[in-house]
Amino acid sequence: MKTGVGNMAALAAALVKRRDELRVTQKELAKLAGVSIDVVQAIEGMEERQLRPGTKKKLEDGMQLEPGSIDDVLHDRGPFREQGSVDVATVEQPFDPMTASNEELGRHADFLSKSSGDPTLGPRWMVGVMQKRLNVEESHDDSAEADRHVM
Repeated sequence: MKTGVGNMAALAAALVKRRDELRVTQKELAKLAGVSIDVVQAIEGMEERQLRPGTKKKLEDGMQLEPGSIDDVLHDRGPFREQGSVDVATVEQPFDPMTASNEELGRHADFLSKSSGDPTLGPRWMVGVMQKRLNVEESHDDSAEADRHVM
């Protein structure tokens, strides 16, 4: 249902889907977001209601979404965007964990944990990458040491 406040049907569907992804009830989402359960129920019930900017921000924070995600769905500009998500169109080079910065590794590890639902996956992956980096550095050091003895 597209209304003067936007496409409430799309927002309702997106909210239900996101709650399902987060595995939370309406009540739990309301608590996470710091809003009343009436707000969550009104959105999912497609009630025509103007959402205040502060309410949108609370919901986006509670659902771990990028700012502006609710407006994007309401105005048919795209789906919810998770916090820290990467816009594929802006990525210039493939992600290489061996050359990525520690900040990039951290973001990738967070993404792995969130997308898999396993909070230990990201840290385990990051430890594996760091071990590989150390092995590569050690092998370079060993090669340089061997070259010095040969000369």
